[in-house]
Amino acid sequence: MRRERPLTDTDRAAGVIRDVDLRRLGTPHHTRLLPQPFRLVRVSTGRRRIDGTVEPLILVTNRLDLDAELIAVAYRCRWTVELFFRWLKCVLSCRHLLSQTANGVTFQVYAATSSPVCC
Repeated sequence: MRRERPLTDTDRAAGVIRDVDLRRLGTPHHTRLLPQPFRLVRVSTGRRRIDGTVEPLILVTNRLDLDAELIAVAYRCRWTVELFFRWLKCVLSCRHLLSQTANGVTFQVYAATSSPVCC
């Protein structure tokens, strides 16, 4: 069972081709109900195949509350997030976070950035 979500102009501007809610996988004879609903967002990559058609990227998520545009933008910004955590681990010598609260993480990053200045 699937339900197509309507696309807005901002979704189309972000490269979203299709947005579908999924609750069941398989063929009509062999179906399996999913434990939780999923969402399939098809996004244009901008690259073209040999036959001239646009190569799509299929993203599957359980974030039903976000707009399709935000899902596409979050995927495109993922490399920036990866680089930030690499910088945090390598340059600041933070192998793992000591706290899971916002204040604890803020303090650890502040301490890691200010310790080279003090020494």
